Amino acid sequence: MLSFIPKLNKGILGNHSIILLPNGIIEETKYGKTETNWNGVLKVVQTRKHIFIYLSEHSAHVIPKRAFKTKDEMNTFFEEIHKYYKKAA
Repeated sequence: MLSFIPKLNKGILGNHSIILLPNGIIEETKYGKTETNWNGVLKVVQTRKHIFIYLSEHSAHVIPKRAFKTKDEMNTFFEEIHKYYKKAA
């Protein structure tokens, strides 16, 4: 089984920007851009160290909480995700 070829994972590994909009999520890297409507999000959860926005059973936007400058900024981000997700459900 082939699971990791660094040259083929350029758009997966590295820095990503996540933009929350009322109609969905925009995720950008220097290699591309994807848009997902909120009704395409399966689940939104957080752990002690990460926020997960699941797009399928095996894929998610994984956002480290250390990416935020403050805990309040992180909480606001998660609350917005959760609000949009629940509204679309």
